[in-house]
Amino acid sequence: SLDKSFSEQAVQLENRDVALELRSEAQHELSEINAALARLKDGTYGECAQCQRPIPVARLQAYPAATLCMSCADN
Repeated sequence: SLDKSFSEQAVQLENRDVALELRSEAQHELSEINAALARLKDGTYGECAQCQRPIPVARLQAYPAATLCMSCADN
């Protein structure tokens, strides 16, 4: 429940908004991880979903859930 003071309510609401955003980001990241694991299982991990060429290892190290090579991601 919210405190009675307006300033405390504002802080609590802001904290709640931040917590909800962090939860949303975590759910999105988990979804990306699960999709990457599914690609590992079906043998398509590291393959660009658009051009089907290999995604460079450096990109996968920087962003393991990548589904596009840099060339396709830039377009």
